[in-house]
Amino acid sequence: MVNFDVWRKCKHAQTRLSVSLLIVIGLFALSGFDQSTEQDEVGAIPSLHPTVVLDALEGQASQNRFLRSLTLSSSEPLIVATASSVLSSVHPGKVEGTEITLWDLRTRKLLRTLKVDEDVVSLALSPNGQLIAVACVGEVRLLETGSGKLVRVLRHRGSRIVCVAFGFDGKSLAVGYGLPLETDSGEIELWDIQTGERIRTLTGHKGGVYSIAFSSDGKTLAAGSLGEIRVWEVEKGRLVHVFQTASREVYSLAFSPDGRWLATASYRELKLWNLSTGQLHQELAGFNDWVHSVAFSPDSRWLASGGIRREGSAVFGELRLWNLQTGQWQRIWKGSMPVMSVAFRGQHAGLIGGSLDGRILFFSVEEMQSSEETSR
Repeated sequence: MVNFDVWRKCKHAQTRLSVSLLIVIGLFALSGFDQSTEQDEVGAIPSLHPTVVLDALEGQASQNRFLRSLTLSSSEPLIVATASSVLSSVHPGKVEGTEITLWDLRTRKLLRTLKVDEDVVSLALSPNGQLIAVACVGEVRLLETGSGKLVRVLRHRGSRIVCVAFGFDGKSLAVGYGLPLETDSGEIELWDIQTGERIRTLTGHKGGVYSIAFSSDGKTLAAGSLGEIRVWEVEKGRLVHVFQTASREVYSLAFSPDGRWLATASYRELKLWNLSTGQLHQELAGFNDWVHSVAFSPDSRWLASGGIRREGSAVFGELRLWNLQTGQWQRIWKGSMPVMSVAFRGQHAGLIGGSLDGRILFFSVEEMQSSEETSR
């Protein structure tokens, strides 16, 4: 169980955890971990079950080790990367370093473990899986996934780095910056990873940039900040849409592969925006805590969300699968720890979730089809 004193001191440590992780640790410290998993919710909504579970922390999950993020390559060979923070046992709340694990999804075997001596706040794999962008507070390190060799370092003066995302062609990298609570302090820099030169800077984001995503054709970029989402045309740096939310930090967003929708996730909110009209299409209801991650299926029919759910005094991690044709959802997994990341494994290949305790959960396409039949 997480020690509350660890959480409290995290806020004042010289090297801090990200805001989202502090919130998660605090929630579970205050309410305790409920050790039940895969329970059915009130009503007749079915649960689905992971077909395979991998342990990114290799059995060493504790109050000093947490999975921070999970990311996938988008083409063969499929690689999944996870980043796990290692907290100091001497100075509670201080991050001693980060362990990054790379897995072959076909064989489900560990390819490599990379150790970074800093707090890694975000990860991104290039579409072909050959490079991984490792975002620390003051710089982004580009590493070869095959050898772990350092290829390039991208540095920014001023605000801290919060998130990174590769362009669809793998030749550019978007880096989100900002200091929380500073009005319009957030900005995005687009980098040419081959030359190491800045291409463009996109400014005006409220309170920092917490999430970035490219559309599947690479022409559009979305950024989530403090109660706001900005959608940009990449080539000209033109602002296309500004979406307002009633919630706080927008920690995750995703474009549908068909280019119709943008999904945004924050505190108690999961929304679908129509990119043609610039209007809110639907708010997917039922959340009572943070939604940490969202992902569309390759055919744009499904939306997965991962985060936290409260039931009375108990706090759970939850992964939901939404049928976008009906607007209905069914919980597919509920566990004792928050679901920090979700991703689809490609066409007809199922779904992956990453929980705070280091588990990588695989859900089969057969389970998803079963859910579709149940929801009709």
